[in-house]
Amino acid sequence: MNFGPMKKKAWIRALWIAVLFAGAGLRALDLGRPADGRIREGWREADYAALARNFDREGMDIRAPRIDWRGDGPGLAEMEFPLVPWLTACLYRVFGPSEFLGRVVSYIFALLTLLVFSALARSLLPESGALFAAAFFALAPLSVRVSNSLQPESAMLFFYVAAALAFRRWLASGSAPWYLAALAATAGAVLVKVPSAHIGLLFVLLILEVRGWRGLFQPSVVAFGILALLPAAVWSLHAHRYWLLYGNSLGVSNEFHWIGWDLVARPRLLLEALFRLVRIEAVLAAMIPGFLLAPFVLWARRREAAAKFVIFWLGAVAAYYILTIRTTGDYWASYYHVVSIPALALAFGLAFAGAENRLGRRNALRAVACAAFGLGAAFVAARALFGPLPLRPAAATVLIIAAAAVAGGLWAFRPGPGEFHPGGWTRFVAAVSAAALLALFPLEGAQAAKDLHPTRYAALYECAEAFRPLIAEGALILASGGSRFDETGKRVAYNASYFFYWLDRKGFNLPADDQTLEGVAAFARRGARYFILEDEILKSRPGFKDELARVYPLLAERPSASLFRLDSVR
Repeated sequence: MNFGPMKKKAWIRALWIAVLFAGAGLRALDLGRPADGRIREGWREADYAALARNFDREGMDIRAPRIDWRGDGPGLAEMEFPLVPWLTACLYRVFGPSEFLGRVVSYIFALLTLLVFSALARSLLPESGALFAAAFFALAPLSVRVSNSLQPESAMLFFYVAAALAFRRWLASGSAPWYLAALAATAGAVLVKVPSAHIGLLFVLLILEVRGWRGLFQPSVVAFGILALLPAAVWSLHAHRYWLLYGNSLGVSNEFHWIGWDLVARPRLLLEALFRLVRIEAVLAAMIPGFLLAPFVLWARRREAAAKFVIFWLGAVAAYYILTIRTTGDYWASYYHVVSIPALALAFGLAFAGAENRLGRRNALRAVACAAFGLGAAFVAARALFGPLPLRPAAATVLIIAAAAVAGGLWAFRPGPGEFHPGGWTRFVAAVSAAALLALFPLEGAQAAKDLHPTRYAALYECAEAFRPLIAEGALILASGGSRFDETGKRVAYNASYFFYWLDRKGFNLPADDQTLEGVAAFARRGARYFILEDEILKSRPGFKDELARVYPLLAERPSASLFRLDSVR
């Protein structure tokens, strides 16, 4: 496979096109699913679908986002800047209401992110390393998962990656256009999702590396910091008034995210949170071989500019994860870990370029990498076309890693009697690295395939469909919610939004730790006429359903929930 310069460029261009089209195709899977029982992040997606619907119905003022679990109030809620639901509502005004349009908004941001990340990879890495990084990013399960979700993560990730690219370009060139681009992208990322402000630590470390401490106090840098945070600060002050006035918040003031001394003082809880955090990163972000490989690669190449950039970025992400471990250390918040995907992809691209240089036989290694990527994409395609894969995930993982290790190990040996080449141990280490890297794509594909066609909320949605004819139009409902406090007594956002959206009703949530007759009666006095009790609550309160049935009429009973009428008493 020896190509002339022109043919080689055409071949590389074809591979880039293939990777980008594969990434776009993977992100289009499940694009048309409605926000019914096939939602994945139930509370989050139902909230965003409701916000879009309420913008469309109640007014397009982007400053006034309204939720459904508003009780007897106007529903104005504290949240991040509602860019995605507002854009979705704009499409509703043109094409009519459909959750598909909200997914299209996220999908467009995801496609833009693919392009921006590819530009970032090409600016940092050799061509083959950049292509490997783009392929990893295109197939990354979390990146695919959020790409068409009714959530802010896809929009945030676009601004986040664009900010990293533009800031690096500005720092290298001093160009005013790149400065403005970096400023706008950073402000956009923080405005759409405040936790992305941790990228500022990456910028601080880059400035220290290039300009030293004095660089942090240059007028352009100080202005950058202020202006990048100003829109989010102004919005947060505005939105916080809704929490103070109405008590509605989407996980901002009604949940404590920070690590805190109380958590440090409970080693068991802290270690459990750290274990969950590491598991999410290893299984959903880096993949287990990549999680083990990345530290060694980055340490070995720590003096190179590209490696420093990745180390600084991962350091900023790690600091964010630890500081907000009450959230990032919970399985429900796995999508928060999407911010580590770009840096990890760059790390693996760097590792692939290094392994390629040490092993030689580049065309052969690239061919195997292409085959591995194709296998990963094939897993997702097979799941989309034919249903669940026959191999159990654990068995598939072992087989893939073993096959990759055998294939990679072949490059460590001379094509003769099996002796090591001069420098053979270095080549052996490179071969092991190549084996781990080749395993990443099939593992990504297997996980992305597993995430397709979610059905977690199907049973609850069937309950909503059965209950709908029994609930009067315009009536306020009461629905089961989550717990108000965690194990350390800190606040937790407990409002579950899906029943309100599915039933197209407004109302209240009853916290899981307040499942009492008096708790139900208090909301009945505020106007709640129906109560939807989820069976999940009965695991901690097994007799609660019978207590309710002795006081309130049971209108309907399904395997996952029951409907009670609250405006009449037995």
